[in-house]
Amino acid sequence: MKETELLTEGKRRTPGLVLRGLCMGTADVIPGVSGGTIALITGIYDELVGTIAAVDQRLVSALVRGRLIEVLHRVNAPFLVPLLCGVGLAIASLAKFITWLLVAHPQPVWGFFTGLILASALVVA
Repeated sequence: MKETELLTEGKRRTPGLVLRGLCMGTADVIPGVSGGTIALITGIYDELVGTIAAVDQRLVSALVRGRLIEVLHRVNAPFLVPLLCGVGLAIASLAKFITWLLVAHPQPVWGFFTGLILASALVVA
């Protein structure tokens, strides 16, 4: 695939990856629900694991030497950057709200969390 085709494909995927990141980040602030489970459910788990597996000695060496373009290619930046933006945005915006909900309305919130945990277990199984 040519560089321009890769850029076009990346631009088309970006909104979906940000949305998946938002879902993963939301799951990360909910006790008992995993962002990894959300990645599996939304179909990006294999690519996420492959991207994480790209972190090796060559990547660290390129990072230390300031070879940013090489680093971005090695870590699958068109996938990872929008995903992490979504995760970060969700965590930053929801962490205080979830904490407040746990204090103000503990029973309904824990009931909801339990339902999410059971539902994710059913989906994964």
